Amino acid sequence: MAQSLLAHMYSHIKGSHEDIATYSLEYIVSQSDVLNKAFTDLLGSSLKIVLGEDIRYSCQSTGKQKERPDISGVDPDGKEMILCEAKFYAGLTDNQPNAYIDRLKEGQGRGLVFICPAARREVLWSKLKELCEHRALEDIDTYCAAVDGVCMSIITWGEVIDLLRRTALASETSALSDIDQLDGFCKLMDEEAFIPYSMEDFGPENARREERHYQVLDAVINHLLADKSLNASIKRLKATAYRKGYVRYIFVLNHALSINYDRVNWLDPNTEETPFWVEIMEGDFVQPSEYQKMFKRFKASWRGTINNGTALPLFALPGATLDEVAEDICDQIVRYIEVIDSKSEE
Repeated sequence: MAQSLLAHMYSHIKGSHEDIATYSLEYIVSQSDVLNKAFTDLLGSSLKIVLGEDIRYSCQSTGKQKERPDISGVDPDGKEMILCEAKFYAGLTDNQPNAYIDRLKEGQGRGLVFICPAARREVLWSKLKELCEHRALEDIDTYCAAVDGVCMSIITWGEVIDLLRRTALASETSALSDIDQLDGFCKLMDEEAFIPYSMEDFGPENARREERHYQVLDAVINHLLADKSLNASIKRLKATAYRKGYVRYIFVLNHALSINYDRVNWLDPNTEETPFWVEIMEGDFVQPSEYQKMFKRFKASWRGTINNGTALPLFALPGATLDEVAEDICDQIVRYIEVIDSKSEE
């Protein structure tokens, strides 16, 4: 099937994938009062609130904390009522979602909506709620919550496009070709399109960023070995690089572990958004079926796959030193082992 023109041309357009989709969406709804109202109704429905009918949208409106949501919606009096953030597979920034919530609270706005691929919705929603745990957080629906009195929800690109297409078929057929362009672009993003290089990609800072993943694993191994209570050993075990990652093997508390920087699980939209994973096995480096049964008690996004075994996520502390990151990951590994040992004794 041929690509849409926008999908074909995106690699020649400056800006992120999210920027291209956002500006396209804003253009579509700005061309028609009917489509504008339909989009507003969809956002309101996802937030479980009623928004005014005459909300107007613009892109990249920078706030006091340098936060820059993809779309902001204002009422006829110029009051900012709603913010939208578009995602494909980019991670959350330091401002998301909390700086956006602060901005809405200060301006007495109503809601924050994230738009993402269907495959990423559950994991991203879980992460958003986790980042708001220090605030007054109340679930309203499966994908809607109140955060310090501001409603936050998450919807999919498919929901947005389906709604716009149904509305256009009924009364705005001239917009169908533009909606098809956006649809084709979103589908290409879901098909793991090649991300074009920018000049910034070639700076040495990016090499240092990549090197961090290897440094973290090596530091984790050193921390485990230094803790004599863990009876850790790497005797006759070698560090190994593979096409999509790097692995360190170690014995800890009578368990064999493979601690991985693994891009396969990191890329998987159904698993937690982390590059680090641990596979816990017995001394022969085989994962017993009993372990895999135990791991089914974890939510699905916490169950990755490495070498046909179940791997569990390891999370790196943001803003921490290498030693702090490594020490915290070691604690996570020990807690996983303690869960296994305690269940085995039952």
